[in-house]
Amino acid sequence: MSTLIFSFCFLLMNLVYTAYGDNDWYTNEYLLKIQKNDFEGVKTVAKDFNFVFVKQVMPDLYLFENTAQANRSYIDNTTLLNDFKSAIGDKVPVIERQVMRKYLQQYITNTQKPLDQSVINYPDVISKNYYDMGIEVAWSLGFRGKNITVAVVDIGVAMEHKDLKENMDLSLSYNYAYTNTDANPPIQTSYQDGLDISHGTKCAGLVAAIQGNKLCSAGVAPEAKVAAIRFLDDNGRSNDVRIGTSLVHRFERVDIYSNSWGSIESCGFIKPGGAFQKALLEGIKRGRRGKGSVYIFPAGNSGADGDCNTDGLVNHIHGITISSVGINGSRPAFTEICSCALAATLGEGTKIDTRTMVSQVAYPNLTYRDVQHIIVNTASFELLQNHGDWITNGVGKTVSPFFGFGLMNATAMVLLSLNWTTVSEKHTCNSSNVTSSKGVLDKIQWTLYTDGCQNTVHAVDYLEHVQVNITFNASSKTDIEFQLQSPLFPSNYSSPLLTKRTIKCNKSENHFNWIFTTVHFWGEHPKGEWKLEMRLSNGAVGDIVSATLILHGTEALPSQKSNNEVTDQNKPPETQPDEERSVAVLAVFFIAIVIIMVVMYIGACVRLKDVERKKDK
Repeated sequence: MSTLIFSFCFLLMNLVYTAYGDNDWYTNEYLLKIQKNDFEGVKTVAKDFNFVFVKQVMPDLYLFENTAQANRSYIDNTTLLNDFKSAIGDKVPVIERQVMRKYLQQYITNTQKPLDQSVINYPDVISKNYYDMGIEVAWSLGFRGKNITVAVVDIGVAMEHKDLKENMDLSLSYNYAYTNTDANPPIQTSYQDGLDISHGTKCAGLVAAIQGNKLCSAGVAPEAKVAAIRFLDDNGRSNDVRIGTSLVHRFERVDIYSNSWGSIESCGFIKPGGAFQKALLEGIKRGRRGKGSVYIFPAGNSGADGDCNTDGLVNHIHGITISSVGINGSRPAFTEICSCALAATLGEGTKIDTRTMVSQVAYPNLTYRDVQHIIVNTASFELLQNHGDWITNGVGKTVSPFFGFGLMNATAMVLLSLNWTTVSEKHTCNSSNVTSSKGVLDKIQWTLYTDGCQNTVHAVDYLEHVQVNITFNASSKTDIEFQLQSPLFPSNYSSPLLTKRTIKCNKSENHFNWIFTTVHFWGEHPKGEWKLEMRLSNGAVGDIVSATLILHGTEALPSQKSNNEVTDQNKPPETQPDEERSVAVLAVFFIAIVIIMVVMYIGACVRLKDVERKKDK
């Protein structure tokens, strides 16, 4: 029986989300959704409008280039698109012009003091409030990343780095920014605000730096392999097609995609493009030979300016969203409210061991949803309970809008996964049965009833993610809130789907359609009345036009089996023949969390720079 590994490596340090909308530009590339049988006909018509076929991006998604347009333009040509759409009819339901946007990376600081190894090596040493993610115990059980491949999706990795070279898989590395196999970072000739060309190398080192070579500290999964996937150009920009293709790159061999970079829009409500959305669907269905690729995304670091539920790169149900814990279990000032974050990892402080990274085990046949369930069932809130606005949901799970279900623990995950029973097929139940609506001035409340689609093939008895598709009007993006309460949630608490934000945004829009996501009702039964409330402040006006509950979950009770001791029966084998990987169904691997020392003032300085930049405009 093969033993494969999860590695945690997310860099939840000081992630900066800043909008650079003024620096975005349209390219002359277009993504078209075309059914296979219609492709040749559409390609012929497209030539009449100067559209030349470039490549197939994914099933039903094709990239075309318009040879009559400049490759860089700040004006969208809607007339051309309208004429083209009229000529092809409904054979192309989606046409998206590619936009080059700047994506900012998480800051990794180098301000930590050298570690006192004499303290680390003595388990008897007692320290106040020891915040630990159980990493070294997981290592001692033999889970060090062997046979796992982690794709570091970033600005490139220095593949000849002495601490990485042996663990780099050159055959799986690729540069989507310039379509070649050189996935090294660019050579920086001048300073660019917010661009760290060594960022991908640092991420790769945290994952799989070689152990025992007397250079630097080892990675958290020192036996894992790294695939460098470069999607950012020399200026830190990319587009939807590059992101999407990066996230399905060699997904039959890549286990985990680590995405340590941030959204481009602080004001939010920017939907991700078709390639990104299709990539996640392809990855969870076909990645790892059908068990589902594991995608890790950060919750966000805009503090009171942000809410991760307005970020289409984060609030989907197919990845794992992770938040950050500060010094002594505190909530860092940069942490956003994030109702779709599953858990948190150590992400701030000057005395955090740089090796706080985990190897998580799994036996064969774990799916990406098994990983989500294991995180929910093993994350701990005890050390964070004074800072996270915790609430116990209707089935006794303690959850926070800042930390999800708590601090992740590698050892607990390892032990639970050893005897884990694969979760049953996911069902999705939609309900827009509004039983009442009322509103006065600054508060509007809708009540929606659902029976969880009982006695149908869509029946949901045990919730996982809950989404609400809301169409609404609002005079402000930031002076509105949405709260959702389930039938089993305590009467005086609700899940914050959207919170009031301090950032100032333009008022050019007042009609919105958005899907909000929350994990706070995990494990509950959905039957009954759900209350959706819209709150308005600072003179904002608005109303709810429509709302649909989208319930994701199972009809059967997911495994709750836990095992907190290692015996001869459940301890994994010490060795694993490499050839087993080619014949066994791949297990689940999860890279999620590593923490390097981060200093609070850096985030404040970056935000201050952003404020000053906006004042200068």
